[in-house]
Amino acid sequence: MVEMLVLLCGSSGVGRSECLKRLVADHGWVTVPWLTTRAPRDGERDRISVSQGEFEDADRAGSIFYRFEFHGHHYAILRRHVRAAVESPLPHGTDVLPSSLAAFDAVARVAIGITADAFDLGARLDAAGRGQRRLTAELESRLLFEPAVADRVDRVLVSHEGKLAELAGELAALPLPSLVRRPRA
Repeated sequence: MVEMLVLLCGSSGVGRSECLKRLVADHGWVTVPWLTTRAPRDGERDRISVSQGEFEDADRAGSIFYRFEFHGHHYAILRRHVRAAVESPLPHGTDVLPSSLAAFDAVARVAIGITADAFDLGARLDAAGRGQRRLTAELESRLLFEPAVADRVDRVLVSHEGKLAELAGELAALPLPSLVRRPRA
């Protein structure tokens, strides 16, 4: 196995987190956790909730590899988690927004874009009670195909509601070592 970090990118509601959960449960992958000031959601295991002060302490200490703010909450991936992922023979993955891809050019990684048609995406967000985020999700979906982002995406897969296990299987079967991008100098 080639040492790498797999980035599942796509908009909110497209299924990247659920796909990652399936990869962990069904295919032995490991999740790279996010540090966040947001309270955990039901069943969420790939987020480490911390106070604003703890987040700022990690930032001051230089422990953060990548960070962003979304809807008033802070999110970050720690340097030690990225290092552990790219040094491990086990496949490690995390989910990111398309706008985050450039931050990961410094590590060996594969970026898999996950998309859904606008109708399906809107229905998913409405069903999850996140209808107010629909416009943001649609804009994020379009961003996946903008040239600056598309050049960083190694493969695009289409998610279909209720078929995320099949999507995870399709992703696990990809020839990931042949798609790895080495760090840019």
